[in-house]
Amino acid sequence: MPQDVHSSQGGHFKVGNLVFEVAEWRIKKTAVLADATTSGGQRRKKVLSGGDFSFNTPWDLAQTPESVGLREGAEIADARFLIGDSGMMYKPPLGIILESVEVINDAVKDIARLAITGYSQGAVGDPVPAA
Repeated sequence: MPQDVHSSQGGHFKVGNLVFEVAEWRIKKTAVLADATTSGGQRRKKVLSGGDFSFNTPWDLAQTPESVGLREGAEIADARFLIGDSGMMYKPPLGIILESVEVINDAVKDIARLAITGYSQGAVGDPVPAA
């Protein structure tokens, strides 16, 4: 069966109508597992779904994280992770919460960047067509 692979070029992170071009973004689907161990052996049972994410974007004076609400602890209802040139995206249905906003200034080999991490509020879900 032929593969339908896509370039990562064109992938970005969106909050509402704001677009953040990224060097990289990652989203990880996770499960909270309960310990269901008995004398019959070690077992786990999924009780909740969730996820975490990170992305790396250039620091932009015209769109600083503070000016657009990207602050640690911020809850964002409309966040979208666009998957390269595929026309698909991940959109956590219950939104996201930001854990950290790190400013990176590497004067030797890079531009000023932001590294942002956080969690989905609830399950991440499957990719959907980008809107």
